[in-house]
Amino acid sequence: MDVSFEITHNLRTLGLPPGATASEVRAAFRSLARAYHPDVAGRGSARRFERITGAYTFLKNLPQDELLQIDVPYAPSDSKAAPKWFSRVRNPMTWRAQRREKLKKEAARRELEKREAEERASRVKQERVDAALSRAEKKAEATLERLLRETKKLDAQSLILRVASDIPQVRHLALSAFGSFADSPEALSAISAMLQNRNIDEKTARIVTLLPFSKENRKRLAESLVDRAGLMPDFFLVWLLNMREASFADCATLERYIQKASPRGVASMLRLWPKWRFLSAPAIEELLSRDDEGYLTPLLSAMKQRGVPCPVSCRDRLSALSEHPSAVVRVWARAVGI
Repeated sequence: MDVSFEITHNLRTLGLPPGATASEVRAAFRSLARAYHPDVAGRGSARRFERITGAYTFLKNLPQDELLQIDVPYAPSDSKAAPKWFSRVRNPMTWRAQRREKLKKEAARRELEKREAEERASRVKQERVDAALSRAEKKAEATLERLLRETKKLDAQSLILRVASDIPQVRHLALSAFGSFADSPEALSAISAMLQNRNIDEKTARIVTLLPFSKENRKRLAESLVDRAGLMPDFFLVWLLNMREASFADCATLERYIQKASPRGVASMLRLWPKWRFLSAPAIEELLSRDDEGYLTPLLSAMKQRGVPCPVSCRDRLSALSEHPSAVVRVWARAVGI
């Protein structure tokens, strides 16, 4: 058989055009071998795998220049051309050899066409299988997603029930498991109810501060816990009111809290109070009316440090505080009155 035809035939077996390089031959073989290996594609691909292996075995041993020059016609080195009449003389042996070669080429062509038809049928079958698998995968993913949603819904309901437990440890575990669900309306309502009806111990407060509430939901939570201001840890009070944010501007809520907070809470709030606005006159009057040093000292010191004058309605009370039993209160009252 003609070597050029054999090279072309083996290249076509690997799906390559004439003139392909050795690296392209190697890459095509690896790709087809992975696709048609009997362990992958089944026993039906054994013959196809053998043809691919045979073609690669033949081509890999050829020099690169022979692979690249298979389309160049043969040119004899002898410069003497045969006479024109010689080409019209038919040699019987040559004719038979040419006939055999032609029949072989025709048989090889039919075999190649048959193989290509089989490959096309195999590809169509594989595409159908892939399409069926893809549909099955999408259906399985949709089913799994639905089951996950249902499971999350059941878990959320379980957490809402547990956060209302009478046992502190159960409440702590439930709060720790809320995660992003804590910012939902249902979870916010359950957590708010728990903080209103249960003791806000330090561990509960620290877990709540780690939950990913939005600013709006934190504000809603703060509005629901005004009456509990004096019963919550100072750090939780500061976090709840978002007082470390420079953009905080809800002074009305702050004044409601400062009237309910403990002495330590009042001190913490006044230390972080927005600089662009201080307490209103009624709020100052209400705090000055108390006799507890824990409320008076942070208020008077904050007024002095910020240069806030005493409201007219509180001047008599300020004069009375100049004689307060506590020396600290007397000093700050006189300093504000100067």
